[in-house]
Amino acid sequence: MPRPPLPFDQSRQLVRTVAEHLSLALSRTDDAYFLLTDMHVRGEGDARANDGANESESSDGDGGESGGGGTGAGGLKVTTSAVNAVLEACGRLHQLDRTFATFDDVRHVFDLTPDLVSYNALLLACAQPRAPQAGE
Repeated sequence: MPRPPLPFDQSRQLVRTVAEHLSLALSRTDDAYFLLTDMHVRGEGDARANDGANESESSDGDGGESGGGGTGAGGLKVTTSAVNAVLEACGRLHQLDRTFATFDDVRHVFDLTPDLVSYNALLLACAQPRAPQAGE
């Protein structure tokens, strides 16, 4: 049985607020990325175990999110908004390489389609003042 949609709108302000909190430390951003990756992998495993019974759940139209994606741990879907928060946090931390790598992962790892907010997060990262890449 599909879960009901989240009781709140995944607005741009929510993504920005989450990104601000994630960008307090590179380790927080890394933890969020690995949590999303784990949710996606678990969701794919659940879908395979159910022999495609959840295929209708992965269609577009889930709160404006694009792309298929799998349902994650506990039936939660990894959304473009969640990955966008990690993208913006990487940009705020002046991690340009990580930002571009995460942007590539939107399609290749999470099976989602980047949206306008994804591209804006990429532009924000490119517009940050030049600084050495910390933590690498």
